Order: sequence, then C-alpha cells, then structure tokens
Amino acid sequence: MRILIWILLASLAFGKIVWPPPPEKARIELVRIIERPEDLGIKKGIWERVKEVIFGKKRLNRILKPAGVYVDDELFVVTDQAVGGVLIWDLKRKKVRRVLGFPSPVDVDVDLDKRVFVSDSVLGKVVLLSMEGDVLGTLGEGLLKRPTGLVIDKKRKKVYVSDTLANKILIFDLGGKKIGEIKGNFNRPTYLNLDKEGNLYVSDSLNAKVRIFSPEGKEITSFGKRGTKIGTFANPRGIAVDRDGHIYVSDTLFSAVQIFNRKGELLLVVGRYGSEEGKFAFPMDIFIRGDMIYVADSYNSRIVVLRYLGGE
Repeated sequence: MRILIWILLASLAFGKIVWPPPPEKARIELVRIIERPEDLGIKKGIWERVKEVIFGKKRLNRILKPAGVYVDDELFVVTDQAVGGVLIWDLKRKKVRRVLGFPSPVDVDVDLDKRVFVSDSVLGKVVLLSMEGDVLGTLGEGLLKRPTGLVIDKKRKKVYVSDTLANKILIFDLGGKKIGEIKGNFNRPTYLNLDKEGNLYVSDSLNAKVRIFSPEGKEITSFGKRGTKIGTFANPRGIAVDRDGHIYVSDTLFSAVQIFNRKGELLLVVGRYGSEEGKFAFPMDIFIRGDMIYVADSYNSRIVVLRYLGGE
C-alpha cells in the first residue's frame, strides 16, 4: 500500500463511501452500520416486543456505548459500558442475550470452545461466559488491578490481558493459571491484538506508541509519538492487523482510524469526528476477521463495518 495521506478522508464513489477518495484506488470501503439485532437479521420475538413497550427501546438490546467487539460465523458480541453488560447475539439461532452485572466491561474475545472472555476494569478480572450468557468462571481475580484489553492466542492456548493500572501484560493459560507477564515499560497499555504469526500488538496509550512483541515476549519494534495531528497519537485505543500486515489504530481524540505499516509510516486515515456515515465519535476497539473490519464507534452507539480491499 503506497503512502496515502488525505485530509479529505472519505468520498462517495459509485454509491459507496471509500478511502482514499477518487481518483486514487480505494483501499477501504464502508460496508454497513450495526446498531441493533435487526441489522443482522435477528428479528424480535413476542417477549422482546412486550418488553419494549414496558421498558422502552433503549433499555433493550440495541448498542449504546460499545467498547469491545468480537464476530464469527455464530456470534456477534459487544461489551457495552452504558448497558453495564455484554450483548451476545447468536447469529445461527437468531437469539439475543444481554448479560448484566459488568460495571465497566472493556474488551471481549472468544476461544475455540465458544467461551466468551470479558474484561472488566472495575471488577478487576476477566469473566468467562457461555454462549447462553451463563458465568463459567473468572480469570486473573486477585492478580489484575484494572484489566482492559485482552486477546486469545488460540494456537498457543494462552490469553493476554493488559493491566492498565499495573502497566503490564499478564499471560494466562486457558484454564486461568498465570503463566507469564510482559512488563516492557508500559504507560497505561490498553487494547491488544495478534497477527497471523502470533505476534502481540499493544496499544501503549500514554506512551502514545504501538508496541509489537514476539510470541516469546521479546519486543520486536515500536513506533509512534504524541501529537495533535494525523500521523501521531493523541489517545490510541483499539489496534488490529489485516492480512497484509497493515496496522490499524483507533484514536479517541482524533475520532479516526489510522493505518500504518510495520515501520510506523502512515498509509491511510479512515474517518473523522461526526455522526454521519463514514465518521466516528471516540472509536474504541477494532476487530478484523478476514477482510472485514469492525470498529466500536463508542459515542455514536454503533459498530461500523469496513472492508479491506487490498493493495499495496
């Protein structure tokens, strides 16, 4: 992907919002906006409609303030800080579940057994849920001060959890046993992600850096500096990597997603502040599956779905 730095961040081309704008070749396109189960083809049952009458629509299953997102063929899961819980939408069974009791849910991931891992910065632990929303156990209780980002390395069967207050990354096995940690002189690390080689990507928020570690915990490289203009970081949060190794970082103060190469060179900027399609308001988590990119657009109460179109 050539260096494509644009002040005009989006354009409507052939009925689609794409980045960069024409005449350049599009690399990212807006696919859809997800706000409620109906956007994914999950229709309300009779009881849902009755509860809407009693409690009002906003009290139910629509997204209000998403912080984390996970998607696969069966599940669409969102941690919602306004709801104080986790929204689990079963795409196969067309069922919607809302699991409450989370004062500050942040990130979410799902293992191969379909256990839903949810970090909560106030509870100080990771809670494991079934697809049905039942509590299966916890991870890191008594060891974590303020857990935020988490990611599961399914191949190596371990879970990384960022402890933002303790300034370190803890590593657990899938049974919940602590098996290691990464210190790395962090300053409020938040969201985490992995690439296809199992390298760990850390959004080191107050250091305003992206930090990359090998599966063995060795730091490979880092980049970034604090600033107030595009190409720097003001408040980096969500982080993810596409199939070509491009690194996506959301920034809540820029209300944009910046895309970099491994050298830290800015390639493209997606979005800017606003509520219209193609804009963000304090975006948080980024989740990539295949070529689909899911952004937790926190203050716009939605998940924005983008598609990576490829290209160098």
